[in-house]
Amino acid sequence: MDIKEFQVGQIIENESNHPWEMARFSVINDVVSKFLYKEKLIGLDLGCGDIFFLDQFSKKHKGTYYAVDIAFTKDIMEKLKIKYQNPNITLYNSLENIHKNQTVDIVFVMDVIEHIEQPVDLIKTLLNQQYIDKNSLFLITVPAHQCLFSNHDKWIGHVKRYSSKLLEKELTSAGLQIIDSGSFFTTLIFTRLFIKILEIVKRENYEKTTGAGGWNHGKTITNVVKSFLKTDYYFFGKFFKKLKIKIPGLSLYAVCKLNG
Repeated sequence: MDIKEFQVGQIIENESNHPWEMARFSVINDVVSKFLYKEKLIGLDLGCGDIFFLDQFSKKHKGTYYAVDIAFTKDIMEKLKIKYQNPNITLYNSLENIHKNQTVDIVFVMDVIEHIEQPVDLIKTLLNQQYIDKNSLFLITVPAHQCLFSNHDKWIGHVKRYSSKLLEKELTSAGLQIIDSGSFFTTLIFTRLFIKILEIVKRENYEKTTGAGGWNHGKTITNVVKSFLKTDYYFFGKFFKKLKIKIPGLSLYAVCKLNG
């Protein structure tokens, strides 16, 4: 989850991860695994948030991982180290602090660029790092459908939501070539639409939002929702994709390599 959501969880003493976050890990792992061939990987998660995803990924794929988030403070990094106790993950608050000569095999930029006014510049900065080359694989995710821009987007600091065309335009402008793309969590579109309608009717203040950090519904409900979302992806996001039928989802993903 985002660092802002992580801090909410800390305030209300909630250590639970949101089922959306758990299901998203399963989705992304399924999407990228077919492109990974090495026994041990070097990975980078830019805008990693509470490092839940990277912790789970490192348990599935052996290797060395770098977690980078500009929101990291010394206090937050210490709390995350204590929470996850994962020796394979090193935390940084800037790309420039990573001084490595080895090529990074997989780069995650998940739910990050929607926070930035000039995302193309951020991606170009990433591509110019010495540990990025033509063999590096990139996985980018963004929230979809600007018409669903809601209080949650405002609260968490989103500048916009994306269409597939806008995502492709920005990634190619930055120097990336999309080799695979799609969407996931179709059923959540209706949930988000319902929430937005309620916000309009009730004129709710976005500052009352707590995001994923406010989830506290116990293991049973969490597992049920997680399983439902995973099923959603495998049916709408994967099965229909094999039939070459595009079903919209609440999130978009793109797997990329350096262009040329």
